[in-house]
Amino acid sequence: MKVYVKTRGTSADYRFLGAVPGERWWEALSGRYLTEERPAVAARGEGPRWSAAMFGVPSDRRDSRLRAIRYSLVIEAASQDAESAVRWVRLGLDAAARAELGARLDEIYPAELVDAALESPAQAELPAAARVLAAIRETASTVPGGVPTWSMDPPWAGPDSDARAVDAFLAYAGRLAQGERGLCFTSGSLSTIEQARRAVAQIGDQVGVLALGAQFQGVQSLAEPQDAKSYQSIVERRAENGSAWRLARPAATSVGLGLAALLVLVLLLRKA
Repeated sequence: MKVYVKTRGTSADYRFLGAVPGERWWEALSGRYLTEERPAVAARGEGPRWSAAMFGVPSDRRDSRLRAIRYSLVIEAASQDAESAVRWVRLGLDAAARAELGARLDEIYPAELVDAALESPAQAELPAAARVLAAIRETASTVPGGVPTWSMDPPWAGPDSDARAVDAFLAYAGRLAQGERGLCFTSGSLSTIEQARRAVAQIGDQVGVLALGAQFQGVQSLAEPQDAKSYQSIVERRAENGSAWRLARPAATSVGLGLAALLVLVLLLRKA
């Protein structure tokens, strides 16, 4: 398992300390569906590999303008370990556990070290990644373990206030760590089902969303009964059929009147 740490210094802006992930997949979500400086967690399954990102881990350090500083953590793993993935996600969802992790990271990365590493990366002597992983594992051990059995097939969205939605989120993270391909993430900007459905249309179908402060209730599927092309075809056919029916009505009326007139004429001729 590899771990990458991103933070800012007293004056330097947010950057990774030392090694940088080869693929920054979470950037497709950042700024639009989640904010890296606020609490959020995301996980992605890629078949034999899985990765996860945690944002908004608090630090006691402050920048030169006395603004709060946060950590972002990214892990990459080749092993299929649902238990570790679920604990990671639980850690990201738990405010107290996140604060404890931030305190441990402050011990590993004091302000002077962070400033030096961001200002002169080539000369910085950073702590071994094993120390960070140990801090993560120790903090994660304080949150409940186990993979929930209740799950839902993607795409779906549910509010963070709903225990079933949280279970679905944790279970899906476990499935992603066991080889399933897909993505799950928390978001404070997808507060309605319509917003979540539009996000899925942009990101892809294999998505689970835990909506923070959602305006809807329950875990809801975002899958359409038919794809957009088929749905559009149905709408177009209905419109065409409706137009044809409207056009056919005057013609049918004219034919009916003509037959009635012919019948009257025949009756008159017979009487004559």
